[in-house]
Amino acid sequence: MRVFGIIVLIGLLGIAILEYKCSSVIESYYMTYDEVLEAEAIGRGWIPEFLPKSAKNIVEKHNIENNWGVVEFSFSNDDKQLILSVVNKVHLSKIEVLKKRMPSVTELDISGKIDFYMVQNDFEKGYLAVNWVQLRAIYWFIP
Repeated sequence: MRVFGIIVLIGLLGIAILEYKCSSVIESYYMTYDEVLEAEAIGRGWIPEFLPKSAKNIVEKHNIENNWGVVEFSFSNDDKQLILSVVNKVHLSKIEVLKKRMPSVTELDISGKIDFYMVQNDFEKGYLAVNWVQLRAIYWFIP
């Protein structure tokens, strides 16, 4: 009976370690764009290069194991044209698919008017959902 208890304990420990390793999400918080620059976070590849200088309340989450990342931020209305200059609007037929693939770690209110965009350049490929009323956005990439 004691051997059985040890085997069960080892099995449960193995499952716990496996779950921890597979679900390890790393989070970083930055109050301003300047803090992002100080931390050299853009250079590490988890925060997109197009992040506007007015960005604040920046939350970055990523998972190295599964190669996905999410960056949520607020921005100034003055940066609307900058954001629009680096994205391509997603066709209406693809929006429902994108909503389903949107990471559940976001707190962006998608009940209101949200515009969806694709970001693709030499350095990054991902998606951007923007609530133009709240001036809040979420950028994400997934494999």
